[in-house]
Amino acid sequence: MPERRPDQRTVFLGQIDYANVPTLLGDNDVLLLTSSFEGLPLSLLEAMGQGVVPVVTDLESGIREVVNGTNGLLVPVDDIDGYAQALIRLHNNRVELAKKRTLARSSVFPTYSISAMADQWLQLVALSPVSSTAWPDNPPIHPPLGRETDPSFSKAGRCVRRMGAWFRKK
Repeated sequence: MPERRPDQRTVFLGQIDYANVPTLLGDNDVLLLTSSFEGLPLSLLEAMGQGVVPVVTDLESGIREVVNGTNGLLVPVDDIDGYAQALIRLHNNRVELAKKRTLARSSVFPTYSISAMADQWLQLVALSPVSSTAWPDNPPIHPPLGRETDPSFSKAGRCVRRMGAWFRKK
């Protein structure tokens, strides 16, 4: 059994400001994500981008597209002992942990960094057909479904709501 040190503890921080997330992630070695259903979590990408090693559920899609055995550890769904063993393995093997930290960070940047995502959006926009239709000067604004007869969604009602919002800001 590994040596137990007084500085090893679990702390539940509750809600934190988003500006503090990079520092928080940088202070940790491992992201434990035990969801039994996920797409591709932003928290996973952010953690890996900071060099945090993911210990995550091995799901059919999403997570598998980013995490593999070299840059993190995949654990079968609901395998509580598997999560524990993965954490113990990384704790006891700091060389493996250091390698996985480097690989976690380098594996997400080519596809999921801000610049990579911006490039992908720009490529998508460049492929989109350009519409020659001009934007109308007064586009029709329709009320939400089921609220067609609600006076607050009439032209006058919208004006009153906007004026109220303007006065609340002052």
